[in-house]
Amino acid sequence: VIDKRIGKDIWQHMYQFPLIESESTETPKNNFFDLDYKVSSEVTHILSHQKITAKFYHFNSIPEKIKKEWITIFKGNIQDYPLPRIIDRYLENNAF
Repeated sequence: VIDKRIGKDIWQHMYQFPLIESESTETPKNNFFDLDYKVSSEVTHILSHQKITAKFYHFNSIPEKIKKEWITIFKGNIQDYPLPRIIDRYLENNAF
């Protein structure tokens, strides 16, 4: 499942995995986390004005109800979509 960024930022018109922003690196409270999942190690990306620390959550299934703007794709087709460098680098270094 991917999502197209529409906000006016450096990643506008790029795609990302569904995003949960948080001030901490603890697992957020969200109904997705009722599903089975694995968590990646932390990934750091440094921009000129901020440092981003991310974890990627790998779910074994897709929830029955997803946001209408999310797109379900085959994982082998992810390279067909423009991705922010932090996601691109993560995918290069990790099997999923």
